[in-house]
Amino acid sequence: MPPARDSPMKFTPTHYMTIAGTEVLVKVETTAEAKAAVKELKHAKREYALLRRALVKQQRRAEADHAKTEKAKAQARRRKGVMGSLARVRSLFESDAPPKGLAEIEREIHKTDEIIHNIESCTLQIQGRLIKMT
Repeated sequence: MPPARDSPMKFTPTHYMTIAGTEVLVKVETTAEAKAAVKELKHAKREYALLRRALVKQQRRAEADHAKTEKAKAQARRRKGVMGSLARVRSLFESDAPPKGLAEIEREIHKTDEIIHNIESCTLQIQGRLIKMT
């Protein structure tokens, strides 16, 4: 049975890398471990890029839904007669703020971008040390 669409993504377990919040930590002691850690980091970067793509797709869907509801509200306000008057009065008391879910998605995208940046930074640092060792 395939996983649910909105189920959280499961990342592969890592041996040398840990992620705490947006901080990426790598602990290696030998050259072989460093090379394996670089492979782990590259794999983790791909996983987080996939997560980011899914979040962006979800954000686009939420923005489109919000635009549709705003358009429907605007059409209801333009109606004539009693129903149009009721819609115009009701719109005075409603907020035009985007849905709360959209802000949460944007925060997740920003967090994912930070993690990807930190993974790239760790990869470059380890590769630089590997070059110095050889």
